[in-house]
Amino acid sequence: MEVSSYYDRGRISNIVWTITDKYGYEVDFSLIEQDYFSYELIYNATIIGSVYNILDYKMIADFIKSIKEQINKAKEILTLFFMCIEETCINKNIEFIKNIENIRYENYKYNIKILSETGKKDKLYNMLRLAYWHNNTDKIMIFPHNIIHIIRSIGEFKTVDNTIDFIEKFKKIINLYFKFEEDNINQNIENAQNINEKTKSAIAISIKNNKEKIYEFFEEYTSSEFNPNESIIEKNFSTDSSTIDEKEDISKEEENLKKMENYYGKTMFDINKLHILEKKYCKDIHHAYKLFFTKGDLSSIKEDYRKNQIEQEQNKNKYEYMSKKEYYDRSIEKLKSIIKQSLAQNENVKNKSYSGNVDARLIYKAEKINDYKIFWKEKRRDEIKFLVDIVIDSSASLLEKQSKLSVQAYIISKALEDLKIENSIKTFNSFMDYTVIKILKDYDDMKSENCFDYFCSGGNRDGLAIDVIGSMSNNMSDYKKMMIIFTDAKPFDVQVLHAIGTKAKKPYQGDIAIDDTANVIRKLRQKSTKVCGIFSGQEEDVGVIRYIYGSDFLHINSVEQLSTKVGRFISDYISNFYE
Repeated sequence: MEVSSYYDRGRISNIVWTITDKYGYEVDFSLIEQDYFSYELIYNATIIGSVYNILDYKMIADFIKSIKEQINKAKEILTLFFMCIEETCINKNIEFIKNIENIRYENYKYNIKILSETGKKDKLYNMLRLAYWHNNTDKIMIFPHNIIHIIRSIGEFKTVDNTIDFIEKFKKIINLYFKFEEDNINQNIENAQNINEKTKSAIAISIKNNKEKIYEFFEEYTSSEFNPNESIIEKNFSTDSSTIDEKEDISKEEENLKKMENYYGKTMFDINKLHILEKKYCKDIHHAYKLFFTKGDLSSIKEDYRKNQIEQEQNKNKYEYMSKKEYYDRSIEKLKSIIKQSLAQNENVKNKSYSGNVDARLIYKAEKINDYKIFWKEKRRDEIKFLVDIVIDSSASLLEKQSKLSVQAYIISKALEDLKIENSIKTFNSFMDYTVIKILKDYDDMKSENCFDYFCSGGNRDGLAIDVIGSMSNNMSDYKKMMIIFTDAKPFDVQVLHAIGTKAKKPYQGDIAIDDTANVIRKLRQKSTKVCGIFSGQEEDVGVIRYIYGSDFLHINSVEQLSTKVGRFISDYISNFYE
């Protein structure tokens, strides 16, 4: 796949860092740009991250470069080589990368369909891939015998866990299946059906001289001077990052917390406080996951690479606003004018209360459903206090929309701030085992500009994050509450690790993630919080948004729509308390 956009590079880097448990390094994208990588981005990046984690990445990259430079018609060899890599790395990392099995299966199924409909499926390298995908989706393999034997040999790479073993096994495959006599090749496939002469010729390609070049290359890397546990691998991420000793859980947790601080900013709570919160919120589908709270203080991040990366993202957001400042400022004024209409009148209004003038018609509620708001109390309009939480999904899937979302959040926060309506800005994403809650602006802050500090990385576990954020205003019971959530309709976390030797955590994707998020939204509504989902994605995902948020969502594709639709939504909500 071509990795040209900043968005793709950011997502790939985040996946690689998560898999290797090492963060901030500059990731090499040369492997993922090879023809073999026709999967979608997440699975492509997972293979690359797994290569970093299991094998010597530099050796793999050098070998591919050498083969392409020195050997004619090397595509068959490289196709086989990459399948062996995939078998070694993905199967090894399935032990601790959640949801990869499902993602892998869907990629194979899709590629089988696409390749089967083309006229290139009889080429040897495509036939190998089709057979490999069929084998891993439990489909019947109707292929030539020699192709089936190759695929079965690839299966042996599941047990490989170091570079030396990988090299030796691949040399055996080259020796076994790339014969040099045309007659032997033809004999191997003479009983196969649906094989044309062009394919026979491709299978019979002679690599007599090439074999020596391949062996010569590998010998250089397996010399006595090469130690797979030192030097080269250490520079390209250690192979041991996936192994965790359970006896070191406490020190590992402290180490991980420091790692999170260096990646997102100083923690707001110590480990003991976090344990209390995790016990309360990290249960059922979220059991054994972690929470991390921060205000994103840039000065607390020690690693220059990470600090520079965040500063670049913040500058991009600020530039988006400043480059169209007049346009965006008009949107703020428009939003304010719509909301003002519901705040303009001054007469007293009646509200249900726990004390005041009793309403006989409501007494049955106290007896039947324990609802004791059976009194009416008059309040001046300006005595009714409103609170708005602006919540933004900050997972890497929204990296492409990051700057526009930061400005949209700013428009809403600034309008509310000018109208003296208290509001907060919070973002969420998941990284390692942590759900990260970042508080950019608290209720009593006059800092709407902090929206520009929003940046995207990692995955997202929407249900857990929204549940936690929704509870952060529990002590403000005298406020009428609203939560506005910027979302991409994909509440999925596909980048979470768990320690080898511990019980695997439940996957968080598909219907499980959608149902969990929908249940959290319903729970917030039961606590009298008005929830609004803001969505700017594709029409095909509107069904998911509607399932999660019901009728309380806004499909917005422009700032003009944002001001009008959000203004009306907030205005209608406020007006309900003045009727």
